[in-house]
Amino acid sequence: QKTAYEIYQCDWSSDVCSSDLQKYLDSADYDEKPFVQLDSGENIWLGFDATGGGYAFTTIKLNTAAAIQTSQKYTDGNINFACGFGLDSSTNYYNSVRWSITGTVYDFILEKFNSSFSFQWIRKFATGVNIYSFSSFTDSSGNTYAGISYASSPRYIYLVKYDSSGNLSWQRKITDSGNIDVNAITADSSGNSYLAISSGALLKYNSSGTLQWQRSISNFVTNGLKIDSSGNINLVGK
Repeated sequence: QKTAYEIYQCDWSSDVCSSDLQKYLDSADYDEKPFVQLDSGENIWLGFDATGGGYAFTTIKLNTAAAIQTSQKYTDGNINFACGFGLDSSTNYYNSVRWSITGTVYDFILEKFNSSFSFQWIRKFATGVNIYSFSSFTDSSGNTYAGISYASSPRYIYLVKYDSSGNLSWQRKITDSGNIDVNAITADSSGNSYLAISSGALLKYNSSGTLQWQRSISNFVTNGLKIDSSGNINLVGK
């Protein structure tokens, strides 16, 4: 079995997603978990899992007319499942993956490639406990923030920050009396990070990883989280 992708350009002013621009992408692999980003030139970057012939992460760059410019299928011979994809202002791109040698215990892996698709570095964050889920965000400076949920009992979260050189800036462990998972994560231009978790809490950490505040949101499950230019926190969910 295989899958394919269609990319659309949408005009939200009319609340309609029309096919002003459409691209149909197909391959011989079974592809899943697509991530889409736009760079400053409005080129389209698509990242996704490609499972044919092994577990790998595929990245495709398309121009504004959705014509493919270049692509790369990256694998290290192990199991890689896409869980995040980000671009910095220089169009270096960052893959966040669930990574395993055996398929039994999964660790967090962050990979950096430059705008020419050349590999830069790889970093692993491991605790010896299997990853349940995670969410990541890369800012314009190339800092990557990841909220990682570990499959202990109860599940807990590590919030980690890596800089553009792959240095681990800091890590914070978040626990609760019950299971907690990461629903969404983002950061603002000052390096403050915001994490929405499954308990209904929204947390803010400053650029040094110090907890600033925590808020509870009742009867709402956050699926997406963004900070606008005025510093307002925008959430989408159910």
